[in-house]
Amino acid sequence: MYEWVNKMTELACPPLKIREFTIEEEKMWKAEIDEADVRPNFAKGLLQEGFVEMPVYRNELIAPLGRGGKFCDYTVKTYGIGNLVEITQSYGKLELNEQDNRYVRRDSSHEVRLFRFYYNDKANRYKQENNEQRWEQRVKEANELLYHEEVEKLLRGFLQFYHDFWIDRGTFLYQNKLTPVVFVADLQAYCHLLWYRCEDMSNFFTLLHVFGGIPAQEKDVLVESLNRLKAKIDELQLYLNEQVFIHGKEPDWVYHDHEHNYRLRKLEDSIKIVFQPAFYVDATQEQLYRNVGQYYALLKPTKHFCNADTMKEMKEQLIEQAKKAMAIKGKQTVASIDDLEIAFVEL
Repeated sequence: MYEWVNKMTELACPPLKIREFTIEEEKMWKAEIDEADVRPNFAKGLLQEGFVEMPVYRNELIAPLGRGGKFCDYTVKTYGIGNLVEITQSYGKLELNEQDNRYVRRDSSHEVRLFRFYYNDKANRYKQENNEQRWEQRVKEANELLYHEEVEKLLRGFLQFYHDFWIDRGTFLYQNKLTPVVFVADLQAYCHLLWYRCEDMSNFFTLLHVFGGIPAQEKDVLVESLNRLKAKIDELQLYLNEQVFIHGKEPDWVYHDHEHNYRLRKLEDSIKIVFQPAFYVDATQEQLYRNVGQYYALLKPTKHFCNADTMKEMKEQLIEQAKKAMAIKGKQTVASIDDLEIAFVEL
């Protein structure tokens, strides 16, 4: 499994980056949109640098006498390990939503067109693909990787383990003999199991990034949080081994946490930071990164009312709180995951 993940990581190509440029207002106030004014730029020189340029116009003002009320925008979809990129451009006229005048919508006559690119390994750059049949074949090959059995194992393994370990935690602790009495041998087995499940989850999130499921920054935070948890597990495991092999304690010796500087409680605190839904908050970059628990939680419908506006408001509040926390601590930069604020949030 690990070898396959490493192979996919090596095959991953650099992302196709998009530079936006705003169309001049005068051009979008014409009676009809001129195709030349909304034409993307994917010249060979740009593709060699790993870029395409996309025109945008996002002014929602619908002026009288036929002025304004037009748009130009795009969406991006990647396939496989990110080596296939499909850009859908839309442009045309806007109209007020009759059901809710707080919003505008695109009228039924707006134009839609596709631009497709693939990464050529020999040329080490992206090229445009205009042949429909060849594109479909490329997508088919990409999907074969996406639905590979190793991807299935990691995905199902993550979902099942998170549910068993955190959602149904009481049952998990009982089945693994961690309550009501804890023996050293069972605690060692628990550490061993959790360490390797953390390794599996690191591979899952790495693969998720390779297939475009999460951005690089969030993947790095998730993997680093799991590495920190593994280090905490190692500390407890090392201590338990010392008790058995150096101090001669029997594996069936009953472990009382208060007699050992509450090492198990400290590990549980670290587990909570990883598994209880939360966001890591980077106040300097004004970014939120999901922890493992929040990633799982957002795979399902939220418990409370939640839309783009409430998410934006929550993000602003968490960033403001993080800035205040950094100021109190006297921090001005974020050098590692330790400098990120953690905010437990149930959506």
